[in-house]
Amino acid sequence: MMTDFFKKVVILVLCFWAVSISIYFIKSFFWKFSPYYVENNPYQYITLVSITLFISLFIFRSVISTEQFFKSNKIKVFFFASWLAISCVFGGVLYAYHEINDTTTRLYLIDRSKRDIGLSLFYGPLFLIIYFPYNLLCVLSFNWLLIRFFIKKQKKSD
Repeated sequence: MMTDFFKKVVILVLCFWAVSISIYFIKSFFWKFSPYYVENNPYQYITLVSITLFISLFIFRSVISTEQFFKSNKIKVFFFASWLAISCVFGGVLYAYHEINDTTTRLYLIDRSKRDIGLSLFYGPLFLIIYFPYNLLCVLSFNWLLIRFFIKKQKKSD
């Protein structure tokens, strides 16, 4: 039994994933710079960000489904900062996996991932700055989807 909120979040995240992939491939026509590991595995990194979005939406579920989220800049900044932190940690783990290239044991991967968490919190925001146009388009599309899925439907039901 899925709740109404869970259904909305699943559909929102899937739409965000599809829009992010579309923006990524449109971006690749105009801007060719990408780190090697991202260029070879774009679906994995976009899926990772979508999964962390799903986690962040559930952490903030009591606020997201109200109009208070769109009225308060503090809540928005805190939401995006937590989404960034979760994405950076998981992105660092995925980067460690790609850098190791599946040639070593899983224990080394776990150890390396633990060591890289601090680095991922440093390099994650740096890559967000490098990819600023792409990330800005993705955040704007996310805001539009969020308004579409949560605010407009609430107004129709009122």
